[in-house]
Order: sequence, then C-alpha cells, then structure tokens
Amino acid sequence: MYPSIGDMQSNILIETFYTNLNDVFVLEESGIDNQGNKIVERRNGSGADVYGVNFEGKIATSSLLDFQFGFTIQKSLYTEPQRWSDDPTLPPTKQMPRTPDNYGYFTFNLNLISDFDISLSGVYTGSMYVPHYAGYIPNDVLKESEEFFELNSKVAYTFFLSNNFGLQINAGIQNMFNSYQKDFDKSIFRDAGYMYGPSRPRTLFFGIKISS
Repeated sequence: MYPSIGDMQSNILIETFYTNLNDVFVLEESGIDNQGNKIVERRNGSGADVYGVNFEGKIATSSLLDFQFGFTIQKSLYTEPQRWSDDPTLPPTKQMPRTPDNYGYFTFNLNLISDFDISLSGVYTGSMYVPHYAGYIPNDVLKESEEFFELNSKVAYTFFLSNNFGLQINAGIQNMFNSYQKDFDKSIFRDAGYMYGPSRPRTLFFGIKISS
C-alpha cells in the first residue's frame, strides 16, 4: 500500500513467508580431544520449517523527515526434536537455537536545519534459546535469553568549504541503554560460544567525513 497525505509519502508492506529446509545443519558433541576440549561437529539433521509474517513501512516528507520500520514474527522449528547436548538427562528440542521468534528495527532521520542532521535507530531482538555448555557452569543448560533493544543516536553537521567540497563532523552513542549480555563465562573453562544479543555495549563515537 502507498498512501499519501499532502507532501507526506508512505508505503506499508505486509508479507508472509514459509521455508522448508532439508537436511538442516545441527551441532552435535562427538567427544573430547587430547587437551580435554569438547569436540562439536556440524552434521545434517532431519529438516526444519521457518515461517512467519513480516511488516515494513516508510514515511517521508521531502528532505525534512524520514522514518522506516520493520518487525518480524516467526517460528523456526526442527521437523524432529534434535539433541543439543550429550547429557542424557536433557531432552532434545524442536526449537532452533539462537533464533528469536520476534525481531525488528527502525530508523529516523530529521533535517530541521540545513546541513544539520539528527538520526535515531533501534534494533529489537526477542528472546531466544541459547545452548550453554558446562565448564564455567557445572552442567549443560538450554538458556532462554532476555530481550534486547539497542538504541543508537547520531548528530552530524556539514560545512561546505566550496561548491564541491564538504567537511562533516559527527558524533553519537551506540547502544545508549547498554542493552547487552550480562552473563559471559569467565576463566579458562568458559564456553567461548556462549554469546548472544547486541555485538557491543554502550559506545561513544566521533567522526569526520570529507566529501567532494
């Protein structure tokens, strides 16, 4: 749909999707090496289905305002329950690990004053199941992670030193609310693969861009 009000243009997209995966990759433990490290092999499983609905939209008014967003609701399930640990007391799961059922994003750009831009962007990641293998913790656990909302901001001003030469100065904050994994493993026995969520904690940045 492409509704318009005055000089405000917009579009809205709603779509569904379904994907059937044959012989999907799964990770299975296959023993211990000479140094005592756990060996995990990538093998073919029975299959999987990924399906859901996706919403996307955009609103823009010439060069003043631009807003985009998207949100996805999905399910990612193995055809047959898969073992994720060699602990016989832990049940297999049909839920595909590290795959949230809900996720989305938005970007917002505002240009109230000539050559001065304000930007906001956000990424939402819903909860997901993450395998956490023993070492730092006593036993394997299939953990349900928390939700994350990563909000980023940026301001930029461009100085035009001539008709074809510009100098932009920008600064901002990434992950303003420090929405970040808080339970990393420690010590030499840590599970190096136990990582999920946003890739960086709260980060300040400053930049200079030259254009011609």
